[in-house]
Amino acid sequence: AILENLNLNTRVTLTPTAVATFGQAGDFEVGETFTVRDLLTAMLVQSSNDAAQALADATPRSVLEFINKLIIDLGLEKTSIATVTGLDDADNHATAFDLMRIVLYSLDQRELWRIMGLQQAVIYEARSQTPHELFSTNKLLGKSEIIAGKTGFTAEAKETYVAIFQISPDQRLGLIILDSPDRFKDAQTLINWANPKSISSLVFSG
Repeated sequence: AILENLNLNTRVTLTPTAVATFGQAGDFEVGETFTVRDLLTAMLVQSSNDAAQALADATPRSVLEFINKLIIDLGLEKTSIATVTGLDDADNHATAFDLMRIVLYSLDQRELWRIMGLQQAVIYEARSQTPHELFSTNKLLGKSEIIAGKTGFTAEAKETYVAIFQISPDQRLGLIILDSPDRFKDAQTLINWANPKSISSLVFSG
């Protein structure tokens, strides 16, 4: 939604609304300015809700309307998105199957998947050049042949995980893990179980 509506080099200033969003990831302050690429990095590497809200605030059209139109266009009948941060809401829901379809749709967006493969990053405030260090919430990066992925957590959803692994030179394994007490343990169990010789396409799990 962001890539369709904003240039990666566009500068976005953090509003009070964005900084007041639940969570401190990114350690942002009101009035700081970053590029869209930097805020995407904070959102996808360290799960910054502030960055997600700031990007939504800067988008000329409603991000939620765009996302839910895309959901309809993709035929995802069991998915609804009500918040740009993904925080708990009665109208936030999806299935593992629908989420994998979104993953497949997004694979052409190489910048998103490049960012989701970063173990850490540093972004700089546009005017003061103050650095903000970011560390990935994805503990499997650098292990198990993972290409990229994204974690999630709320009290209601519990631990969640979306990831793609290279399990052989010509085969990839896609994982969607929902409602987990230990997403990384579950992911490793599924990776260990998967026999590369028997996998011809993405494996769906949730």
